[in-house]
Amino acid sequence: MNTLLTPEIRQVIGALHYRPSVSIMIPFEPKTNSKTELILSLKLIAESAEKELLENYPVEVCAVITEKLRKIIRNLSFNTNKKSIAIYVSLVFEKVIYLDTTVNEKITIDDSFEIRDLVYNKKQIEKYLLLLFTDKKSEVFLINSSKFFRVVPHAPELIYAYTNDITKNDGPPSQFEFTDRVLHHMDQSLDEITLAYPLPVFIMGTDDIVDHFKKITKHAASIVDYVQGNYEYATFTELKAALKPHIVSWHKQQKDHLLAKLQTENAKNKLITGVKNVWAEINHHKGRLLVVEKNFRYLEDHQVAGRTTAQASQTGERTIYDRDSVDDMIEKVLENGGDVEFVNDGDLDTYHHIALVQYY
Repeated sequence: MNTLLTPEIRQVIGALHYRPSVSIMIPFEPKTNSKTELILSLKLIAESAEKELLENYPVEVCAVITEKLRKIIRNLSFNTNKKSIAIYVSLVFEKVIYLDTTVNEKITIDDSFEIRDLVYNKKQIEKYLLLLFTDKKSEVFLINSSKFFRVVPHAPELIYAYTNDITKNDGPPSQFEFTDRVLHHMDQSLDEITLAYPLPVFIMGTDDIVDHFKKITKHAASIVDYVQGNYEYATFTELKAALKPHIVSWHKQQKDHLLAKLQTENAKNKLITGVKNVWAEINHHKGRLLVVEKNFRYLEDHQVAGRTTAQASQTGERTIYDRDSVDDMIEKVLENGGDVEFVNDGDLDTYHHIALVQYY
């Protein structure tokens, strides 16, 4: 099962293709921007969409879609902590999705909906486990983007139980015995936790504790990195700050691994590159991993580099696109049970900005 295809993405992909279909992406952060500014921006977006529709479609059709769009805008939630919204409207479908990542402002009008930003947003949501050790406690957190969820409860009574158990049988435990018992117990707990949450693991703790845990753990393959320091009184904000450089390093390793994989597959003649070649393979249900530069687009008979979109956004110019063939390829690969990965602009210059691994 492809975890990228959430119910929301499935709904958008599965919507009946019906011209005109309007896809709108817009930054939307009510917590950091005034409601008045956001409403004005949304009003201008609606007017831009209406103008484009009226130039190409009957007035009656435009009136229905425009009214649907205005109703969606009126009913938006301004209590969200999200960063952007995706709005989809046609004569037979309407949906708004709140996104965790910031998008460039964009309107697309075609016979189906654009999903690239939905997939990219899904890819940017970070989930990992954090095992935190201090002298007085051990805790495991599931971190979903920036939110911390305690997986096993803070349980000092468990540590005291170990101490009492050792004391009753062998007298007062040494610090080493005490630490060793706790670390072994937490490593055993990871058996069940990583089974329930098959995610990367970060370990945080003092130098001695981290070094000891490295020697006894049976989960080295799941551990991405160790963060050494005393975090006994650290807040969640401080924990996030301490983790940040390690997460950046982890992402770089993932990207390097992906690009190395492309090189390997290319050497085996199993890599398809360039829009036309990739499109042909996908149409034959071949290929299971599509890798594309995150802003690369191919619009009918001409290409638009990623920087074009960014420049339009920076100058305040609103962009209304025809259908992007790359978006169609992303949709097709996902429908066929494959996966999609995004890399930075320029990373795939050698492969004409897009590549398809036939099997992986």
